[in-house]
Amino acid sequence: MKKILSIVLLLLLLLGSGGAAAWWYYFQDGQEVVAEVIHSEPNPGYLTFEPFVVPVLQRNKVTHHLTMDLTLVFSTDELVPTAEYLEPRLKDAILSELHGLYNMRLVRDEGFDSPLVQDRIVLVSQRILGEGKVTGIRLYIVEKRKPAGA
Repeated sequence: MKKILSIVLLLLLLLGSGGAAAWWYYFQDGQEVVAEVIHSEPNPGYLTFEPFVVPVLQRNKVTHHLTMDLTLVFSTDELVPTAEYLEPRLKDAILSELHGLYNMRLVRDEGFDSPLVQDRIVLVSQRILGEGKVTGIRLYIVEKRKPAGA
């Protein structure tokens, strides 16, 4: 009799703990966790250009040479192969934009890595890669030097 009662109690204990576990996983926070995992942000992607030199012109004379490091930041890392394929076109468009910007007195006064310059690089990059794909840049002026004889 004691054995039957022990077995019945053991079965009730197992059944109760299984029901509690099922209730916890199916009716509690489990759905919110799954939704969080499904809607998580994708990893950003990066394309780092080799350092390049931009001459700064003033009155049709080169006054400075800027050596800079530039990295484009993408909304997802899936865009990196496309950006690498279009890298020559991107670099040409960015250099053309920088030549025009650095000729302006406003940019020279604010700094060659000012927010205006960074915003323009993002806009130029988005024209080539598509709207909203380039989310930002990292721009560092490595060296600013005067050319020989200036």
